[in-house]
Amino acid sequence: MIATYIYKNKNSIPDKTTYVPYATTAGESNYKVYSGLGAGYFFTAKQQTLRISQFPSDKVIKFITHARDNTNYTINGTSGTSQHEYIPLKLVSNKNLIAQYKGDTKNDPLHNLGNWCAQYYFPITFNNDTNQDVVIKCRISCKSSATGGYAMPIINCEGTILRNALYITSTPPYWEWKTITIPANTSKNLNYQFILGANSTTNLEHQFILQN
Repeated sequence: MIATYIYKNKNSIPDKTTYVPYATTAGESNYKVYSGLGAGYFFTAKQQTLRISQFPSDKVIKFITHARDNTNYTINGTSGTSQHEYIPLKLVSNKNLIAQYKGDTKNDPLHNLGNWCAQYYFPITFNNDTNQDVVIKCRISCKSSATGGYAMPIINCEGTILRNALYITSTPPYWEWKTITIPANTSKNLNYQFILGANSTTNLEHQFILQN
């Protein structure tokens, strides 16, 4: 039997509690521990206005987060700190071990799997510059099977907390988390915060699909 305890405050965790150690010996990879260690890192996107008349022919506007090849990020609003999207994670079980993004040979294979618990903020305005009402479907999709194809996206959209579990083999292979109706010649804002929960190991595609 296994019992799971959830604490609202980490200070309530008993002192005698111990973490499962991070395995550094070959053959013990299943015992690696990464746990909520991206907390405190903030990625805030610049405000984007998406005009309905400028949607491409496939009617989808999208961008990818949690990708190993994403660079030129400014972290925590600090100017001049352009770096890789994957931030360094200090391991719970050994604060002297830091998981960087894969490709940092100094820390391989101790690499950041998915920027867990780092917080993203996306301020978006949809401008319906047409003469008919339109509908926008907001989706999150798993895009990479090379890193496992599993994700636990968590969204805070104007105070409403949403969450899901996705696999690259899911049917459908996406999470449709919001639908927005925009009357003709008006605009609507979509401001949402996004966190990738622990154990996620995939790139995620944020999709906005136009329906009319």
